[in-house]
Amino acid sequence: MTTAEPSHEQQTDRRLVAGRYRLLARVGRGRLGEIHKADDVQHDDLAVKRPVAIQLLPNRVARDRGLFNKLKLGHTTLSAAPHPNIVTILDFGYDGRFGYLVTDLLEGSSMRDILDDAAPLPLTEVIPVVRAVGDALQFLHAKSIVHGRLTAENVFVTEDLEVRLLDVVPLDSTISIPGGIASGDAFSRYDIADDIYGLACLTYEMLTGKHPFNFHSLSEARRAGLKPVRIDSLLEKQWNALCHALAFDNRQQTPAIADFLREFGIAGTERLRPSEDAVVNHESSYGHL
Repeated sequence: MTTAEPSHEQQTDRRLVAGRYRLLARVGRGRLGEIHKADDVQHDDLAVKRPVAIQLLPNRVARDRGLFNKLKLGHTTLSAAPHPNIVTILDFGYDGRFGYLVTDLLEGSSMRDILDDAAPLPLTEVIPVVRAVGDALQFLHAKSIVHGRLTAENVFVTEDLEVRLLDVVPLDSTISIPGGIASGDAFSRYDIADDIYGLACLTYEMLTGKHPFNFHSLSEARRAGLKPVRIDSLLEKQWNALCHALAFDNRQQTPAIADFLREFGIAGTERLRPSEDAVVNHESSYGHL
């Protein structure tokens, strides 16, 4: 007995998520799973039709009703009140096969790619990025959400020089997921101190091209007794602000993102401006979350 080859329509159906998102290509991985570029087939109007990024959740997350419902509530909260410096959430759900998260597919470059091509960056370009990421983190913290994995990979600069924070997992900071959501991700109980440390490390890396503690976490750097090398180009008050945010002792560390921005001298209105040396690779397209 022979088995008939599946039809083109059947093959296409297997690439449809929730009956509307046709998977086109894998473009990366986030904490919730693999990320694909996809078309939303419900938008037939070519004038509004655009690719999206869809992240497919592991089965153990999608089928854990308690965890999935917490994720759904968090993503619903963020999508109902979007922040201009956080990637836009378009949809979140489960279609019987996949748990999925749909966001804008951004065009531009991750900060990691920018640093690989052009580090170190001038202070005039670093400050607007720090301001934008800081605003996004303050927005999350006000909702009891901690990012916890702030790295250059999770900061994106669009073709229009807008800064977006990626890979936000909107769970209450007290929720712990043993072993992480995605393989290799040490997702655990983060707190605001981790985001302050992450923003300070990102600031240092943008200014020098090097991570202050060779990519060690806050706890790892503390145990090793590491110290950052002084950035001579910074004013004394800026260097002190950076050191306070990088402090290992909670009693010495900057208590809030707003305090770090103020101590560093960031007013809150800074934006990236076009320059002769383009920061963004306009040929790149990423959908990382």
